[in-house]
Amino acid sequence: MLQPTRRQLQAFAHTLDKLLSENVDKAFFKDDIELEDRIEARDGSVERRPLGSITLLERWLRKSYRTADGEEVSAEIVGPWRAVRKARQAPAHAVTQDAYDLSFPNAQDDMLGNVVQSLRKLRFVLWSHPRARDAYEPPEWLDRDRIVFY
Repeated sequence: MLQPTRRQLQAFAHTLDKLLSENVDKAFFKDDIELEDRIEARDGSVERRPLGSITLLERWLRKSYRTADGEEVSAEIVGPWRAVRKARQAPAHAVTQDAYDLSFPNAQDDMLGNVVQSLRKLRFVLWSHPRARDAYEPPEWLDRDRIVFY
C-alpha cells in the first residue's frame, strides 16, 4: 500500500479477490457437486443459476472433508475469501469517498494474513488425500512464514 487510503485498500481487496476466485477451476467440481442452483418459480418453471467459485469450493469442502473430530473445514478456509469479497463489493456497487487513515495498512495486513492461512489450510486438505500424499511432497519453504508485515 503506497498510501494509507481507502481507495488503495479497496484496490488491494479487488485484486486479491480476483486472484482467489478467478483461479478456482469450476470444472474441478463437476463430478462431485452440482455447479448450479435450481430455483423453482411460482409458475412451476425452473431457473438455473450458476454458482460462483467460492460457493462451489465451500460446498465441495462441506461434502468432502471434515477434521479428525468431525468438524467442517469449509468455514475456516472460505471465510477469509468471503471477507475479501465483501471488502471488494462495497466499493464496486457504491460511490465512496476516499479517506486517509493510518489503520488501513493494518487492515490490509490482516486481510492478507487471513488469506494466507486459508490457503495453507486448503493446501493441507488437498494434500491429505491418500493419492496426493503419496504422489506429492510439498517443498519445505511452503510451511515457513514468508510474509513480513512492517
